[in-house]
Amino acid sequence: MKRLHWAVVVVLLSLGLAACGSSSDDDGGGGSGTTARAEDLSGRCTGEKVKFQLSFFPNAQFAGWLVADRQGFFAEEGLDVELVPGGPQTQVELALADGSVDVGLIDFTAGATARQRGAPITYVAQVYHRNSVAYVSLKRSGIERPEDLEGRKLGVQRVSASIDGLNPLVVLLLQRAGLGTDAVEKVPVGFGIEDLLAGKADVIPARVFFHIAQLESAGYDYPDGVNVLNPDDFGIDLVDHGVAVNDDYLADNRQAVACLLRAGKKGWEAAVADPDAAVRDVMAFLPKGSSNARDQAIDVAETLKLIKRDGMSDAELMRLDMDAIDATVDTMKRFRLFDEEFDTGDYVDTTLWGVLGES
Repeated sequence: MKRLHWAVVVVLLSLGLAACGSSSDDDGGGGSGTTARAEDLSGRCTGEKVKFQLSFFPNAQFAGWLVADRQGFFAEEGLDVELVPGGPQTQVELALADGSVDVGLIDFTAGATARQRGAPITYVAQVYHRNSVAYVSLKRSGIERPEDLEGRKLGVQRVSASIDGLNPLVVLLLQRAGLGTDAVEKVPVGFGIEDLLAGKADVIPARVFFHIAQLESAGYDYPDGVNVLNPDDFGIDLVDHGVAVNDDYLADNRQAVACLLRAGKKGWEAAVADPDAAVRDVMAFLPKGSSNARDQAIDVAETLKLIKRDGMSDAELMRLDMDAIDATVDTMKRFRLFDEEFDTGDYVDTTLWGVLGES
């Protein structure tokens, strides 16, 4: 698949006009979820370069990857990795589709939506195994159950896969209460907590690896000092943050992707083993004065809660949970965000699982 061909797809993706239906005319390097491979990817790499796109600016949500960089795990695997910072407007799926980066951290549903529109993107590892978004309101709002959202001002932010402009997670919360998307007033909000504190919105989507520290700094204990609607508490689970690769890069550089995944897993294991050291490594990437060790300690601690479910061992870090993936795909099809013809095996490559064994 040539970059010129995919430049057209990228334009269409950015306009939201691309026709649905994914392409799989490559040689099996990407989107080859169920293809068995007799290959040995256990070896060390030999200086391969990887442009690795973060979905936001470097911060605690990427702790394992930042630790891997600072502690030399990428170099140990023989890789030359460039971490590319993101921002509020970064769309990793577009950067992957046009080949401007090789690998990226991406929301599962955003990548899948791009894939069914023709983008050459393959999902290869699942970093978060819990939802990273909770819906937070101040105590005075009285919002304690999904039913209490009716008629309230709901803060909304840009999401790549939305239902009537809302994150599918909150749509499912509304559904639990027998409410539709028209039951709330949608209010655009920024990525901080300022609009919540100012009363512009009654409830906002809070990223637990970012907003909890902000709330604590503003004098609101989390979770007891605010009201929290956590999708996990209501049995709502959509696959979240993971690793995706440009198909051409994956076809030509499977060893490099394997080395990257191993290094990342080592980084997350190190963060779990020594969170204080992980905080120091994260702080090294932040502009001076932009945060403090206390806030980053909170953010790292919350992030580490996301990477494992109860009962998971460190050996299972970054493994694909195919039951959760299948359930997510079924949910997205039910809301017609994915085509009925969407094939999980065309987007998810399970053949790299073997490299994530015991480190």
